[in-house]
Amino acid sequence: MKTVFRSLLFFAILSLFACGGDDLNAVTGTWKLTALECNDGVTTTTIPDQNYMITANYTFMAKDINTTLELNKDGTYTSSGSYTQVLSTTIDGSTTVQEIPVNDFFGSGVWELEEDQIIFITSQNQENQMAFFTIEGDVLNMEYLLSTSTTMASGGLVGTITQDATIFCTLERD
Repeated sequence: MKTVFRSLLFFAILSLFACGGDDLNAVTGTWKLTALECNDGVTTTTIPDQNYMITANYTFMAKDINTTLELNKDGTYTSSGSYTQVLSTTIDGSTTVQEIPVNDFFGSGVWELEEDQIIFITSQNQENQMAFFTIEGDVLNMEYLLSTSTTMASGGLVGTITQDATIFCTLERD
């Protein structure tokens, strides 16, 4: 579960913003993460052969943020820093809250602008993209719609984990 939530955060920040094709200067440079949150996360695990389905609703926010993202004009990016993810998960009416340290936020790779999106390709060749929300001066607000489905098999059982969430990020030019 920890990996899933790190992936969520990874996708959220990785997929930062988009501008017109001639606005390369508007997005290059160093950005500081100032806020990261999700208020509507849902993860559903289903194992059809066992008539099993469980749904977890979650929210999270970042605190103790010390994370930067460097977008270079040569199409490379690097990130550094850490934050603490405060994750609240509710399953069958029972809520748990965890604080999860997140380090090496999303590493490095290459990026490019494409219409109203920026595409990041990580060093693991994983492609992600994000729709632009707003950029006002030195403040970038963005929204990422996450929707995944993963099929897993173990011990002869096959199950599916689906995940849907909207992740909001705010960054400021450093």
